Amino acid sequence: MLTTIALILSILLQIIAVAIVISLIKGSKYKSSWILLSIGLSVMALRRFLELMDYYQVTENENLTQLNNWLGVLISVLIVIGIFFLKKMFDYIAMMQEKRQESEKQVLSAILSTEEKERKRMAGELHDGLGPLLSSLKMTVHALKSGSKYTAEQLVLHQNISESVSEAIKSLREISYNLSPSVLEDFGLITALRSFIGKTQPVVDFKLEFVSNVVDERKIEKDASVILYRSVCELINNAIKHAKATKVMISLYQESHKIRLLYQDDGIGFNYDSPMKREPLGMGLHTIQSRVNAIDGSFTLESQPEEGVMVLIEIKTK
Repeated sequence: MLTTIALILSILLQIIAVAIVISLIKGSKYKSSWILLSIGLSVMALRRFLELMDYYQVTENENLTQLNNWLGVLISVLIVIGIFFLKKMFDYIAMMQEKRQESEKQVLSAILSTEEKERKRMAGELHDGLGPLLSSLKMTVHALKSGSKYTAEQLVLHQNISESVSEAIKSLREISYNLSPSVLEDFGLITALRSFIGKTQPVVDFKLEFVSNVVDERKIEKDASVILYRSVCELINNAIKHAKATKVMISLYQESHKIRLLYQDDGIGFNYDSPMKREPLGMGLHTIQSRVNAIDGSFTLESQPEEGVMVLIEIKTK
């Protein structure tokens, strides 16, 4: 009785499998593999049916045994050919995945190139357009002071105007530099990072350290350099706005075929390590993650409340 139930269940399950495989035929590029597998599964169900007939001795045992054996050979042939076609299908999927990744790289490279060009254009317009106007205004204010007599209140007002114009000129230079730091293009990633950190350290209330062992920047592709530079800028900006840290440590290490950027702070952190309570990434961190992933890099973030933030970025080099 148990043998009969087992054979009947086996037949039913194989019929269900055949139905599922047949449903996959329409949406597949390599239909032959699914057709062969469906035939193979159908023959397997037939074999089980013949075994059920043999169990009840519906036909002669010798003929049934020989038929069963040849059906087994047929099943093996169908499955081998079907697997061959499945391999071709998976190879095709892998090729399309590789093309998609390559296309994403090209799109990202175009986006980064366009973004950097636009940053450079805006920086140039600010520097060459608004800069001379502010400088002219400063000279005019200075000329008014030397050629006129002012009351005490007017002198204070004049001094405030002069200081405001000077501050505006300084801010304009900083904005132009942050939009398109020429040092990154002219002198490379390490010099640009040291320059940015050197300008940032005096105006922040935490200790900012940067170490690196990079000696050959030619192995770092241009897109990777831009992403690493923008990532450091964004991470330090986040630390200024949110971390309330006393120390920020940034390390950039070059290995044989990889460059690793490690950011660590001892600030207030946020809930990220617990999946059920995870806070969403801010726009800046999400942008870093998207850009790093798009060039086949890896982005790892670890953080807990009151335990600071750790960000590790790894990018392949030449």
